[in-house]
Amino acid sequence: MSQISRYDLLQAVLYHDAEELRSLLSKAKRQHIPLSDRIYPTLSEIIRCLYNYYPQPGKETFAERYWQVLPDVAYEILDLLRPFYDFDEYEKLPQNHFLYQPVLHGDVRMLEYLWKLDPLKYRAISQPLWPLFKTAVQDYCYMCLPDWEGLPPDKDTKAGYSLDLGAKDLPETLHAQAERCRIAPPEHLDFLLKHGCPQHSEELRLGLDQPNLHLNVRYYGSSKDRRVWEITDGCFFQHHQGQDCGEMVKGCLRSGKYWPLTCVCGFPECAGVTEPVIAMRFGEVARWRVTSSEDDKNPRVYYCAVPVGNYLRNMDMLLDVVEHGIGEDGFAPPDAEDGPDHPTTDFSATPNSLKKVKMLRELIRKELSGEEIPEFEKKTEPITIVINE
Repeated sequence: MSQISRYDLLQAVLYHDAEELRSLLSKAKRQHIPLSDRIYPTLSEIIRCLYNYYPQPGKETFAERYWQVLPDVAYEILDLLRPFYDFDEYEKLPQNHFLYQPVLHGDVRMLEYLWKLDPLKYRAISQPLWPLFKTAVQDYCYMCLPDWEGLPPDKDTKAGYSLDLGAKDLPETLHAQAERCRIAPPEHLDFLLKHGCPQHSEELRLGLDQPNLHLNVRYYGSSKDRRVWEITDGCFFQHHQGQDCGEMVKGCLRSGKYWPLTCVCGFPECAGVTEPVIAMRFGEVARWRVTSSEDDKNPRVYYCAVPVGNYLRNMDMLLDVVEHGIGEDGFAPPDAEDGPDHPTTDFSATPNSLKKVKMLRELIRKELSGEEIPEFEKKTEPITIVINE
């Protein structure tokens, strides 16, 4: 009797072949086919696969699709996989990033599904439901509400707003904000409140931190002709491997998922970055949700608000310096032994880098002059599913 391997199932998920995946699992259940050792990764990784790589139905805009809802076939697959779930100890806790990602994305159906699973019933009051709820409210405010009109100003910083998370009228306040901004109501937050999320009197400060651009010039070897121009945001982004300023620009122009945090080779995964930056464009402000995902079990999520016009004008000035520097210095010889050539993240003295500078400046000028922005080419995203052995 043939086995169904882990590889077969992973391939079906990665290639969005839901029918093949369902067929394999149905066959295993119907014919009692033995499954190979550790048939699947942990439940959090299963859900991560479904959310990240399942095509969403319809042609809604990215902002409308930000609250993801999995199709019915995904729940059929999860039910077929239920006998083979492997729960690590940390998955019993609500703060697990990937297992409770639906909290941030507002998928109430997935929340209901998770709440019914026996291995996840370790939800005593002493466990950290509160940080989970706080993070969900924060994400809702930053990534779904264009502004916070009507909320009280932050009495300490006087540069933002505050929200009392322990107030009895918190659900009404959030629903009123949703109605004012004409977006879906926060049903996932209602779910947490109704299912015993402990409330504390704590103010959530809503500020508009702005990233700061810098131009760095690095030299390689003994010759000053071998230089690399880098546009970075070292003061805000807690990432030091490499930054793709082309993706930074795109994240200002249009809502979507982008990879400004990357490695100097151009593959974010190489630098431990497994989550894209989620951008939401609200008029003249773009909100960025940044995940420091070097440690999958304890990622840090933070937000910033980018004033699009000022940010792009500053970027254009820095690119002008880069373009002038590349044109003045000439091109590095193709046979240079240690001459850098990382056009994806840096601007080295190569024809490809000069071309990229010109393309980015053209995009920026179109936006600043009010012209229509063309569709972006999809950036290749390295895909890796880690299976805990």
